[in-house]
Amino acid sequence: MHQPQCPTSSCFRSLPGLDSSLDGVFDATAFSARDIIDDAEKQIDARLAALDVSARVLKRQRNAIAPISKLPPETLCNIFQHVRDADREQSPGCINWARVSHVCAHWREIAINFPSLWTYIEHQYHKEWIREMLLRSKGAPIYISANSSRNSEQFLQNISSHIHRVKELSARSFQGYESNYFIQKLTELPPAAAPILEKFSLLLRSDGQSRGLPKDLFPGGTPLLRHLELDNCAVDWNSPIMRNPLTTLKLSVHNVFRGSVKPSVEQVASVLRDMPSLEILELRRILRPIRSAALTSERNVNLIHLKSLSIDSGIYECRHLLDHLILPPTTSITLDCNLPPPAAVQDIQLLTSSLSHWGDHRHRKANPFLTLGCTVTCQDYSASDIVLELWASPWILSKPQLSLRLRSAGAANIFTTIDALLGAIPLNNLKNLRVDFPDLYQAGWFRSFGCLDTLEMIVVEGTEAGVIRALSSTMPSNPRSTTSGKEIEATLAFPALSKLVMMGCNFRDTLVDSSRNDFDRLLAALRQRKKHNQAVNTLVLNSCRFLFEDGVKKLEKNVKYVVWDGYESFTDSEDEGLSTDSEDEESSTEYDSDGNSIQASD
Repeated sequence: MHQPQCPTSSCFRSLPGLDSSLDGVFDATAFSARDIIDDAEKQIDARLAALDVSARVLKRQRNAIAPISKLPPETLCNIFQHVRDADREQSPGCINWARVSHVCAHWREIAINFPSLWTYIEHQYHKEWIREMLLRSKGAPIYISANSSRNSEQFLQNISSHIHRVKELSARSFQGYESNYFIQKLTELPPAAAPILEKFSLLLRSDGQSRGLPKDLFPGGTPLLRHLELDNCAVDWNSPIMRNPLTTLKLSVHNVFRGSVKPSVEQVASVLRDMPSLEILELRRILRPIRSAALTSERNVNLIHLKSLSIDSGIYECRHLLDHLILPPTTSITLDCNLPPPAAVQDIQLLTSSLSHWGDHRHRKANPFLTLGCTVTCQDYSASDIVLELWASPWILSKPQLSLRLRSAGAANIFTTIDALLGAIPLNNLKNLRVDFPDLYQAGWFRSFGCLDTLEMIVVEGTEAGVIRALSSTMPSNPRSTTSGKEIEATLAFPALSKLVMMGCNFRDTLVDSSRNDFDRLLAALRQRKKHNQAVNTLVLNSCRFLFEDGVKKLEKNVKYVVWDGYESFTDSEDEGLSTDSEDEESSTEYDSDGNSIQASD
């Protein structure tokens, strides 16, 4: 039978790069003898392998002359690290960043031989990837993050033999039995097992149960440990790990572990005394409760480098610990205090006396406070939370230098409490005030803030919080004024006020004055200030209800600049005639320093 020749063999013969040695290959067909076919397949496979090698060599050479190849390996390594860090931040547990090693042979060679690229190992990675990264990281310091409860035992087994080169170890959200296993593995480590450990973070939040840490945690010691963060872990304050010269210490407890005892303030102060380099200190619900305010303390813990202090505890514990501390004036302080029922003014005064040492020192050597924020949250008609925040800048974009929250303050003493707090804080240069009060507390607003005669801007959120009455109240004297020993001529409150911002206010409210709504009261107050040559320069109105264009026009006659967002709500016909105050009427109502109405003489 005739064997047909491959119809394209003549075309293949003419391809560049194919020499005459392959002529026999093109003569073979599917009908050829088995030995001829086998020989042709071998020649073809060999030639394909050679062409593949040639193609890779040519492609590599092609990449080598590309402009990006001018980048030195050090620059590429930095780029790879930035890609890794950005990917880890956006997608924790994802290893897409490793694709930088798949771009070309040159990049792969650099990436694989760059140990620092493979040092951040996360629990979510597949076990094969974890083993590979441990190999590629070679002897470089590694950073371990275990952020889930899956396969915790396998994960810990993989890293246990590398614990000697762990620089940072972070574990969180373990289930109960896995938490116990993790802690047990740490106590079983051989001596000197963590010689370069600088940061240890253990956050056990999954089941809400605190775990007791043994005293022999890291039995070989942690000579380089500088950052310690424990959440829901009851630590032995006499353990070696608490004797490191830390720069960051964050401790918090939700539920006390059975058999463990919270440390006293004296124990904590004793440990802090050996941490002069401390920069960040956070203690949340870890202090043993104090039932009496009669304790006295010696101020003997000098934390000259402390940048941030946060304490969440009862007011007695907060005050007692503050009395131990010597803080630099630049320290940012956050206090979250529980008030004992019933809250006594004396308790507040004790806390403020502890703050006054820092406040006076700050006033003398640091930037003065320029912005004060005060928020009152009403829990019920007998208790409220007070939050005071102070900034040394005119804006509130950064963390406040002082944040003080008093939980469950008695409603009746709310402004007595605020007065006591403000009395301990230097406010001689205060420029801006931001307030957010419920309607319940309007009556005491002026008493607490009316004497701040350096204020240039007031921001009111929600209800008007009594600011309207304060605008037209007289101030015969100012106990917090920088002027002393002189008779001060009676004037309206806030003589330096130039800008008023009102956000989310309801101008139809008549809670303060049943005969007039808040819009009419505001208009009358602005007229009084204009009459006394203390007019508000700028009035900003955002998202205010029952405010319409005709009302804004009336305001513009008494304020130089009115900035209104144009927001109109409840625009049905019965609400459009909001203002009952005629356009030409001049109100003669003023208020004295106690907030009582008086009749102004013409």
